[in-house]
Formats: sequence, structure tokens, C-alpha cells
Amino acid sequence: SAPGAIVAVQFHGAASRWQIRLDSGDVWSALVPEDETRRLNGINVGARVKLCWPRDAAVALNEAPGA
Repeated sequence: SAPGAIVAVQFHGAASRWQIRLDSGDVWSALVPEDETRRLNGINVGARVKLCWPRDAAVALNEAPGA
């Protein structure tokens, strides 16, 4: 999980893209299905949130060779 604040929400019909600036400074995007977007109604830009995902959805990133 990672805490942050919503910086933008873009509605795309069947899904919405939420951009969250993490407390670390990185900006992450989350694609949220329409039914979940309806459940999140009332959470607006500037709101503090905590991104969470299941362990089996995580992907380990390795540093590029020579970096």
C-alpha cells in the first residue's frame, strides 16, 4: 500500500483514470471500473487516499543493466 493525494480524475465511460501523487512524490495512475467509480462518488481531487493492491498483483521491478 502507499498513501497519497488525488491530483486528477478523468472519466472514460466504462472506467475512470485516477492519478494519485504518493507521499514519496511519484504519481501513479489507477484505472477504476465504472461500478467502483460510482462507489467512490464524493472523493474528489485533493482527497487523501491509500492505494492498496493484492500481493499477487504486484510486479517486482529490477534495475536496468548498466543503470
